Amino acid sequence: MKAEELIRRAEVVLTNHHDFFAPAACALKWHEDNSVPTACTDGECIRYNRAFVESLPPEKVVGLMVHELLHPLLDHLHRLRSQFEADSRRANIAADYEINNMLEIYNRDAAFPIVLPDDALVDIDKYGSQAAEVTYKQLQDDPPDEPEGDGEPEGDGEGEGEGEGEGEGEGEGKGNGEDNSDSKGKSKGKSKGKSKQPSSSGEFQPPVDPQKAREVSQKWRELLAASVQTAKLRGQGTGGFIEKLEHFLDPSVDLESLLERFVSEFCMDDESVRADRRYLANHDMFITGCESERHGALVFVKDTSGSIDTETLRSCINVVQSASSNLRPRRLIVIDADDGVCDVQEYGPDEPIPCTAKGRGGTDFCPAFAYIAEHLDDARAIIYMTDGYGAFPAVEPDIPTVWISYGIAPEDFPFGHAVDIKDIT
Repeated sequence: MKAEELIRRAEVVLTNHHDFFAPAACALKWHEDNSVPTACTDGECIRYNRAFVESLPPEKVVGLMVHELLHPLLDHLHRLRSQFEADSRRANIAADYEINNMLEIYNRDAAFPIVLPDDALVDIDKYGSQAAEVTYKQLQDDPPDEPEGDGEPEGDGEGEGEGEGEGEGEGEGKGNGEDNSDSKGKSKGKSKGKSKQPSSSGEFQPPVDPQKAREVSQKWRELLAASVQTAKLRGQGTGGFIEKLEHFLDPSVDLESLLERFVSEFCMDDESVRADRRYLANHDMFITGCESERHGALVFVKDTSGSIDTETLRSCINVVQSASSNLRPRRLIVIDADDGVCDVQEYGPDEPIPCTAKGRGGTDFCPAFAYIAEHLDDARAIIYMTDGYGAFPAVEPDIPTVWISYGIAPEDFPFGHAVDIKDIT
């Protein structure tokens, strides 16, 4: 059966049996592009490899279609942009686990289960329904096995033999990378010349232009919101699938706005702040006319234990840097801490924070808080970036604390205001 007919039939199946995905299917047109190993979306269209699509039975084309639709619906093109730029292969693997595990949950109560292509990346036991950002980090510590063979016949280069045995590979050498060295002319390599990931249903690739990426993200957020609302009005939802999607509609956290509850502390003299610090920590107080002279220090603590990876560190530094530049505290104190205080540096609001991490030992939050209490009398707010796996102080500090977590859930922190790093703009 021709690819065009398979795609058309898949759209009909979605309309009749999985109507939640029907609006999304209408929003993405399919374009043949045999340089793509399987299928790939940028949020504006789905590019597909004809030989790969035609190698699939109709029910697996439906699975391929749903998989590709979920990339923009889950905002992978925006959420995983920095991860994609750092390691596109690992970002796609992490995204695949998030999508495919969600579809496994969807299928538990679906009248017509969605069937993914062979060897799709699914591991409920290991990754559950966790966010792709968390899986991305885990994959750095425990990378998946490389495929033993090199390349797939029709360019389904995300698998170890999904090629269905036809062996053409078109010999095109265009692929997503530059590796076209297979003895049968089949290999197409991953993007940027990276080795191929294990089998996957399809890929995502964020738009190159950041403005276009934001526009695409907003478009799909609106489409997801409309689809979720329609599903709820119809009383639909299988096994928490709709509820899971609703999570992606929660507004992102702007760290600067979050810290604005403490902006009055940066505007007051030390004596008045010391008397009212606990009051200010629990109330949204704003004092106007103080922007030109902010008293006190903003303290940024980096958990530099062995669990931190460079991309997570860089992402957090970027948002702290932006908040500091706009809030303009008198001092920005940056502390590296693992199970002890490893380094302390001071910066002005416009000075760049280097992407470094001194430590790499265990994790204990108590030494950093003790250091701040003893040495930083002018500390007005603490931003502590961590995975949350460590010993917390027995007594809540007087200084307002914001936890940026790339590990445990925000509600598991014993004090302060905690946010998930993936929810920060």
